[in-house]
Amino acid sequence: MNDCMFIWKDENWPHFQWDELVIGRNLQQIRFLQGKLLGAISSFDEETKILLFADSIVNEIVHSLSVGRNEIDEHSVYSSIAWIMGLDVAGKGSRNRYLDDVVESVLDSLSNYSMPISSDALLEWNKKFTWCFPCCQRIIDSCGWRLNDYQFDSGKFGNKKVFYEAPPAALIENMVYDFLYRNNGNNDIDQILKAAN
Repeated sequence: MNDCMFIWKDENWPHFQWDELVIGRNLQQIRFLQGKLLGAISSFDEETKILLFADSIVNEIVHSLSVGRNEIDEHSVYSSIAWIMGLDVAGKGSRNRYLDDVVESVLDSLSNYSMPISSDALLEWNKKFTWCFPCCQRIIDSCGWRLNDYQFDSGKFGNKKVFYEAPPAALIENMVYDFLYRNNGNNDIDQILKAAN
């Protein structure tokens, strides 16, 4: 068993506290850099902006899905994005319906980021992402919350290293509703802090 502390095991999770002065300085720096980035992007033509947006989604999906022994082909993700967004790009490959589902979920969450999240939406995203993880299909109920405890590990039997331990299945439903309560309320908090918390 790995000795690292998973964030959900922290006794204060998810109700963290922070030093407003220290965090405030960091947020100012983040907002400054964010402004520089948005300023730079605004100088690009629309086609370049769309391609940069597509690239950022590719990176997000590849990193999100590259868990455990799961390897995602970047070109396949780009192809799905190109098909769904109607991009006319060279080398657009064949479609993968599982990746299409993931891309549609990510685009949906990005276009509706300011809307409250529902448990039904989370379950739908969960179902779509699960099909990209053959190793998870046996332990995740695609119509409901996870039913079994699970760890992501690697290595040979007897010498396995756990690099992520999911919260116990018995806690999932309460954790989800706590997340929904925090996410859909408390609009006084800075959105960057809210995303981190």
